[in-house]
Amino acid sequence: MTEGQGSFDELLMQQRLVSIKADSCELERAVGDVGRALRRTQEQILDGWITANPEAYAGIVWLADRDAAAGLRGSIGYYAELLRRPRDWPAGLRTIMSRGVTRPEGHVYVINNSIRALLVRRIAAEHPRIADVFETRRSKADPVGAASTWQGVGHAAL
Repeated sequence: MTEGQGSFDELLMQQRLVSIKADSCELERAVGDVGRALRRTQEQILDGWITANPEAYAGIVWLADRDAAAGLRGSIGYYAELLRRPRDWPAGLRTIMSRGVTRPEGHVYVINNSIRALLVRRIAAEHPRIADVFETRRSKADPVGAASTWQGVGHAAL
């Protein structure tokens, strides 16, 4: 290989790297666009769920408020499962759930896993007094500057 050939190969390699970086940036932008579109769709699903189940939303807020007052960490998974088992509802939750909407005997509340994180963020935004009851991981869909409260596996529970 001649000295000129080496310089040409280096130049070619640099051009390929620039092209790869540009492709990577373009892919990152596309993934971001898809993520934002998915978030909008999930927010529409969440809005629909809250509209269809206002008493369940109020019940989850009540449970989170109760846990916050007791110094406990909230769990959207636990709250969702509790909503599915009316026989296990505490008296306060029974009161909240009986307001307004009348459901048929045996009605089961279901919260899709894909909207649970958004539900937590919605509760935190609409009810700042209980925002810290939930642990949240940072999401690319979060607004700039949003904080994460997640401490990772094995963190100390409150």
